[in-house]
Amino acid sequence: MSQIRILLIDDHELWRVGIQTLINRTNEFVISAEADSAADALEQARIVQPHVILLDVNLPERDGIAICKDLIKANPLHRILMLTGNADTNFVVDAIIAGAKGYILKDTHPDELLNAIRRVHTGNHYIDPDLTSLLFEQVRKRILPSRFDALTKSERKVLACMTQAMSSKEIALHLGLTVGTVRNYVSAICQKLGVSNRLEATQLAMREQIQLME
Repeated sequence: MSQIRILLIDDHELWRVGIQTLINRTNEFVISAEADSAADALEQARIVQPHVILLDVNLPERDGIAICKDLIKANPLHRILMLTGNADTNFVVDAIIAGAKGYILKDTHPDELLNAIRRVHTGNHYIDPDLTSLLFEQVRKRILPSRFDALTKSERKVLACMTQAMSSKEIALHLGLTVGTVRNYVSAICQKLGVSNRLEATQLAMREQIQLME
């Protein structure tokens, strides 16, 4: 059985050595080439024609997402597994849009990395298990209408103050309102958010990490 050829693209030599050591322990894979820059990556991909490309998200000259796009443009059949130490799911979405087959954290267990390479090589997609729930939550927030959208600009300002543990009197002073007006806003906020009191409204806003102030 022929080995799976891998192109490793990462600017950290220590990390490349670690991956090389891991791969050398198996007869299933082989590092056919390495690259530490965007230009070198494209050139090595053209020469080696790897089965799988391991691509770091963060490179000095150009970010990995942009390089992924270039690699796919040069050869739509490239199967790219993105590597990162960043758990930000925005990068996952960007990588998928760029054409990557998989996305895995650098601190994953070595056996899981090998499993991810196998899946990507066979044409399947792979997302690091530690990112899956976060990714689904992000997609849900993007697609589903938010109950916070019903709040007016003034109500959002009051709610922002509530998340800072400010009392009605403090909010009134901060926003130049009367205490009665603030209380009316709080009542409207609770009604629109479907909660019973200001504490629940505050907890909901903090849990959902809503951007309240422009």
